[in-house]
Amino acid sequence: VSTQSTGSSGLAMGWSDDDESGSDGGWGPDECADCGCDPCECNLCQECMQDPCDCDETCATCGQMPCDCADELVGAENLANSYDNVKFENEEPGIDEIDEVVAQYREKVIAAEKAEMSSNESLYEDADEDYAKPYGFKAFKQILKLYFKKGKLSPEADRGALSDSILKAFQEMMDGVTGNGQFYQRMCMIPLQKLIERGIFVEVVSPGAAWKQPPEVVESMFCQLIKVSEQANWKAHTIKAKLSMLSFYLDTSKYDLMPEIMAEIEAFCQLSREQGGAPENVRKNSLMTLKSIQMEYHYSCPAPPSGLLDRWDYIEAYFNECMEVMQGENAIVVSDKETEGRIYEYGGMVHMLSSEYEQAFNTFQDAFKTGGGNGNEERRLNYMLLAWMHKTAEQNQEMVRVKLALAAAAATNEVEAASKIDPFADPEVASIADSSLIGPMKSLYAAFDDGRILEFNQLLGVHKDVFAADPFLCQFRGTLEKFAKTQAVLSLLETYTAVRISYLSEQVALDLEATEALIVALILDLSLIHISEPTRLLSISYAVFCLKKKKKKNKE
Repeated sequence: VSTQSTGSSGLAMGWSDDDESGSDGGWGPDECADCGCDPCECNLCQECMQDPCDCDETCATCGQMPCDCADELVGAENLANSYDNVKFENEEPGIDEIDEVVAQYREKVIAAEKAEMSSNESLYEDADEDYAKPYGFKAFKQILKLYFKKGKLSPEADRGALSDSILKAFQEMMDGVTGNGQFYQRMCMIPLQKLIERGIFVEVVSPGAAWKQPPEVVESMFCQLIKVSEQANWKAHTIKAKLSMLSFYLDTSKYDLMPEIMAEIEAFCQLSREQGGAPENVRKNSLMTLKSIQMEYHYSCPAPPSGLLDRWDYIEAYFNECMEVMQGENAIVVSDKETEGRIYEYGGMVHMLSSEYEQAFNTFQDAFKTGGGNGNEERRLNYMLLAWMHKTAEQNQEMVRVKLALAAAAATNEVEAASKIDPFADPEVASIADSSLIGPMKSLYAAFDDGRILEFNQLLGVHKDVFAADPFLCQFRGTLEKFAKTQAVLSLLETYTAVRISYLSEQVALDLEATEALIVALILDLSLIHISEPTRLLSISYAVFCLKKKKKKNKE
């Protein structure tokens, strides 16, 4: 290499030189006087006559930058450097830049790792602990994030191809886990666990995702994940993946594929650690998730001709099993909020069907507070309001029973009114109070709470489709109507010393015969109205008269 004449020596350019003449035959010295770094072994190229640390030219002999070639990275350390460079130089790529970033990950990390491992199978095994990480796996994870980001920002017409790209990248990712040797496979164990529990995989397959994937793509991804977990003999991974797959089948109504998987998981959860099972806490949490899924399966699966109630024994049994684990002597904390919310939601249903309205309200409230998205909060709030109206009606009826009993005994004790609780006073409830999904039940609650029975009955008719669309709400439409009418009758009987049946009929929006039947039912409930006492309210005499009149007609 010829040296250009610049009128200055190598020393003037920042390089030390023992040759007093300053002549080195066109090559610089061995050490930079400014930063102390070593130039490359072939010595410094002097063509550009710049400080080696600032030089933009490559060495004419080796083709590398002077400072870079001295500390050339190799093996796993080089892959780590390449991965970090691509990641941190492209932290927030625009939609038009994503394909280029994906190409960089594929070329500089994935392809480079494959080439390195083809010539050195112990690449990671021999590496320093800080660099023993599956950088190809990590690169694929970034690629999935990039494709998912692009899909959310792209028009609908472009999303099909991007879904295919996600599936292809995921399949390559899974192939790499088991296809790069035992050591690589072991390195992937924890990253894969994180992917199943909270990684980009969870975001992609979630039914509530901003960009929901086609069912066939999600199912294929689950199958790939389970296949790899089984090949690696990672039993806990396999169970968690299968539990997630069951949730996917619930969401897509593929009920016929669920029983076999549920049986497999249940059998595994019965195994102790000594028998090849998972640690106890993992096993019990998996069992809780399974029981919650089984509850939803029996509730959501197409009902038999005899109706939903025929399956309720299963749901109640699963709920009781969960309570034994969650509240027993060796109770555990359920780690998955979705599971916990589902358990409490179906527990509230169990209490409602057992007429335990106070417990139902509290249990629905517990379900509501777990959150979970996907419309869960609104549905659970609707169930809370349903339980609230039932428990309030029950409390009011009990208060009237006590008053009538005191009146029958000529007692003057005052009956303390039950304290009122406003469900919407809770900040978490108030935050979704204006949601259209709870509008119908909210209006019913307001009319019920104010004693506007005529309006309440009208609203029941207006919102009949809301009840018809929800099998559980539909189950209680009749009792809501009956409670409301009973509440109105009791309020009137408590207010007036005498009242005509025709007036009661108008207030509860029933014909005379239905009103008489309602009052007869109240009289026959001896704990409610003591018809044998001479001090009974005058209004009861009218009801007794109607009852006698009805019996006389029947005899005739």
